[in-house]
Amino acid sequence: MYVGEVRRAMSDDVGTTISTADIARFLCNHWVYIAGGIALGAIAGFSLSYTQAQQWEATSIVELGQVDEGGARPVDPLAQAAVRVQTESFRDDVLRTLKLPVDDEANPNAALVRHSLQASTIPGTNLFAMTARGFSEEEAKATLVVAQNQLIEKHRKVVDAVRARLQDELAMTDANIARLKAAQAADFKTLTRAQVGKDASNGAIQALLGDMVDATNGAQLQAAQQRRARILGQLGADRTYNTHVIGETTVSREPVAPRRPVFAGVGAMLGLLVGLLLAGKRYFGAGRPA
Repeated sequence: MYVGEVRRAMSDDVGTTISTADIARFLCNHWVYIAGGIALGAIAGFSLSYTQAQQWEATSIVELGQVDEGGARPVDPLAQAAVRVQTESFRDDVLRTLKLPVDDEANPNAALVRHSLQASTIPGTNLFAMTARGFSEEEAKATLVVAQNQLIEKHRKVVDAVRARLQDELAMTDANIARLKAAQAADFKTLTRAQVGKDASNGAIQALLGDMVDATNGAQLQAAQQRRARILGQLGADRTYNTHVIGETTVSREPVAPRRPVFAGVGAMLGLLVGLLLAGKRYFGAGRPA
């Protein structure tokens, strides 16, 4: 009995197996449902895209600032600067500057700013790209300018602190140089007086002492002047500078969203699914042909 039941089950299974011919017959008999579903879905998706607000995108290239305190270093690690732009606190500050509510659900402009403000590093450089969107070209550019200025201001504090320390060091060095020059002048006067009153017995000793004083004072003065030159080099615009935008902030000529082809494609896929379901219902509802 058991073996017979298994054989009958296997026979039924083979009898209900869908072949390639069944699929071809199904498509030929119900292509109208499938094609119609794709067409209607694509049209619906394309039409739906016109109900979405258009968005423009602003882009800028930013060069990360640098400071030099015994070695050049960026004011902020490049990857960290890019991540900083995308933090909630940074975006909240941008929204407040734009006088927009921080709550995403309260204002569509605020939601767009929060979700579109992005930054990405450019490999092999100290540059990164910043982007932001708006419901108009002006809004997109205004948002990005605020974000750029906010980042530049944060980095300015770091650069200004380094410059202040270098300026203090330069002032101390200048004071030291002035002191050494004054000491050098005083030593010269002392030696001059000694030369006037020297006799043959101590002339050689006086000359030797004068040479030693000149050498010591000259070495200290030279070291101080070299230090001053080094500090001036560190303060140079090519070695200590703030984060800044390269070129101008650009805005897309055409809206970047909604992407109508994407809406149409998604609609076509959903339409295909609906078409297949309707065709299948008709196919199996009417009974499968032999």
